[in-house]
Amino acid sequence: MSGNSKEEIIHQIENVRCKKMDGTLYVMSERISWISKGREKTATSISHNYVDIKTQKISSEGKAKVQLQVVLHDDSSTTFHFTNPGGQEAQLRDRDKVKEELSQLLPKFGQKISAELEKKKKILIENPQIYQLYNDLVVGQILSAEDFWKNFVNMEDYKSTSKSQKTGVAQGFMSNICPKSDGTNGLVYNLSYDDKESILKTYPSVKIKYNQNVPSRMSEQDFWTKFFQSFYFRKDQINLAADDIFKECALKLDEELKSRAQQILTEPVDIIDSQKVLSSDDGFGLTDFTTSKASNLSKQNLIKRYNYYSMRVLNSMEENSIKEDSNKMSKNSSGSNKIRLLDEEIKDLENEEFGTLRGAALNLKHIDRYFYAPKTVEKESQTGKMLKNKDKKSLCQTTLQQFQEWSIDIQKVSNPSLAISILVDLSPGSQLMQTNNVQNLRDEVPKQYQEEIKSIYVSSCEMLKTYHCMFPPKNSEQELKLKLARDTLKTFYQQKIMVLKDQLLKENFSWNVTGHLENMFKIALMKYNNWKSKQGTV
Repeated sequence: MSGNSKEEIIHQIENVRCKKMDGTLYVMSERISWISKGREKTATSISHNYVDIKTQKISSEGKAKVQLQVVLHDDSSTTFHFTNPGGQEAQLRDRDKVKEELSQLLPKFGQKISAELEKKKKILIENPQIYQLYNDLVVGQILSAEDFWKNFVNMEDYKSTSKSQKTGVAQGFMSNICPKSDGTNGLVYNLSYDDKESILKTYPSVKIKYNQNVPSRMSEQDFWTKFFQSFYFRKDQINLAADDIFKECALKLDEELKSRAQQILTEPVDIIDSQKVLSSDDGFGLTDFTTSKASNLSKQNLIKRYNYYSMRVLNSMEENSIKEDSNKMSKNSSGSNKIRLLDEEIKDLENEEFGTLRGAALNLKHIDRYFYAPKTVEKESQTGKMLKNKDKKSLCQTTLQQFQEWSIDIQKVSNPSLAISILVDLSPGSQLMQTNNVQNLRDEVPKQYQEEIKSIYVSSCEMLKTYHCMFPPKNSEQELKLKLARDTLKTFYQQKIMVLKDQLLKENFSWNVTGHLENMFKIALMKYNNWKSKQGTV
């Protein structure tokens, strides 16, 4: 099979038709691929990365054909027809195997692409020049979005310095998981990717069990089925089954809850002790406790497990705050070490042995010099000394003498007559300034073209800046990017600048507004041709 030989093949399904050809379907770690039967040179292959897949669809029950369809983000689709010779039951088994695997893989890659789209959206919002260039190239169908982000935007330059915000855990997310009837006296729980992540964040012991059992001992579907049958979801459950994989977690629950309660409560035993039986004295004669011990135990288990659930939700919030505090402390670690060292030195000086020693008394005249060291003596100028001594007469005599000795060096000054003639020519109303009235230009350019000219200038400057930075290319990959940028410049020049020029000519506009733009693009294209000619001579 073509492709990356190191890529893991999760499932290999034979007897799968696509485009009326038989072949083999491969479900891999990063993509799904189908290869038709036949020789390697004549074989047809179809491959879709999970990042490009928006959703999957399956054929409804009762249809003769067992099919699975993957829909891409551009709304195109590919349909796979399962034709296992073992019959429809075997075909459904093959189809469901692929469907279950895709249901686990697609959300993971969906998170990646959503994060990437958010980053690109933020770049466009915060950078008006990039946004204008995106509109002219991508929306104007000059360049594809993929080529735009690959060639004209360096994502490394726009790395966010702010810390990314982690998704929190909703307090009542367990109550929002509502089962649906499957029509055969059974219940079906539809877990989203966020629901699974919330459960694993809230219950670390469940995450440990998940890593231990999935997929080595059981499928993910079987694991979540056992979870909904455990005490985590049925909080009033008392007796645990012998084959319950969460039985060990239930035994550790009391210890964890008790240790946590002891940290925050003065008398935690009465709150978490599930074995305490309520008596009639506890009701102060107002309540008649006629319920059985099992009923009380069931209620206490329910309260205890709800307390544990609330504790885990709060802990998940505290863990994020602890990480933030630790990051702040690490930044100030050098300063804290100095403070800690100073404290230890002071404690050493407080020892009794030092108290018996007596040294010579210090008689300090300049205490600031003792604590902060002597200040460096700066050399004062003669004028500064005169100002300090308030010698006004000497200061005036020195200044007058320096003024008399001062001479003008005008060897490098321009010819006065030439300077005057230049000033006359550049004055308003002169021969050179008769046609350069900015106000007249603003009034003469039609308003419907002013915004278009501005946007074309913004896009042109941004595009040319990126283009000139590509020189000189150092490898074949950079040469391809440079060629694509050159082709984009030519297309933009023809579809934007020349079209604007023709429109202004039709309006009988006398000014050559696009002249500067044309020169910039001609210089850029000439630069590429010169580089190409040098490459041919080397």
